[in-house]
Amino acid sequence: MTIGYKRHIFANIEARRTEAEIRKDGEFLALVYESRYGWKTEYFGDAAKNRAQPGLAFAVAAARDGLKHYVNRDRLNAPAGLTPAQLRLWLMKRTGGATALQPGLTAPAAPQANAT
Repeated sequence: MTIGYKRHIFANIEARRTEAEIRKDGEFLALVYESRYGWKTEYFGDAAKNRAQPGLAFAVAAARDGLKHYVNRDRLNAPAGLTPAQLRLWLMKRTGGATALQPGLTAPAAPQANAT
């Protein structure tokens, strides 16, 4: 992220999508997500008035890039009957494997030290 900008990625279970919020100095500036129609960015506060703020475009691009690692970010093909907690985990699933707390999965066993 650009200096001063902070990104938080989270599952929005009401909208049924994974989102990234961008803040600077505690002010909420933008919300980034992918819909079936492509990438969307909503601007708030000072960013809604001035999208040319130094570093803001880079922060938005970095948020999109970060969201690409979440395979279910756009809510398409969500399994039916998920509880809110299960939906949150499903939305937060990353490329390369399940979320650490996904129901029905167990953590891999810790490697055993060889006794000599």
